[in-house]
Amino acid sequence: MEKKAAVFIGRFQPLHKGHLFAIKKIAKRHKALYIVIGSAQKKNEPENPFSLRQRKKMLLLELQPIAQKMKAKFQIFALNDNPSNARWLDDFFKAVPKFGVAYSNNPLVRKLLRSRGVVVRGTGSQKRSIYQGKRIRGKMLAGKKWQDCIPEKIVAYVRMEAR
Repeated sequence: MEKKAAVFIGRFQPLHKGHLFAIKKIAKRHKALYIVIGSAQKKNEPENPFSLRQRKKMLLLELQPIAQKMKAKFQIFALNDNPSNARWLDDFFKAVPKFGVAYSNNPLVRKLLRSRGVVVRGTGSQKRSIYQGKRIRGKMLAGKKWQDCIPEKIVAYVRMEAR
């Protein structure tokens, strides 16, 4: 287990089984995991249907019950988009405590963090073709079956919020 904290950045629109797979995998390797909810200001859009409050709730629904089993301590942070990559990076480093490694599969995020000397690792993927936010949102919008891509607690939460 690495002593340094790790960062995992995602939009979690919605939290899906691929995210949960990555979070559990990262948490096994680090004593602390800082989860950064990106595009925090976005909501009520086809690409960003859930608010920051809703995404944070999704994470807490899944993480609180397993937090004691996991050796890592979790903290959740929010980060708004910024049209300037340099300002986005500045905002990122202001928002997140010191860490040793970042995990992301997003090419731009990886490039930006590496430009500041951050060690960046991929999350690995668990059935990426199935557990991909864009595909899941597309299924939701089209009225197709999406529930098998999302943890059960999150399915119930999304249905409750849709009322």
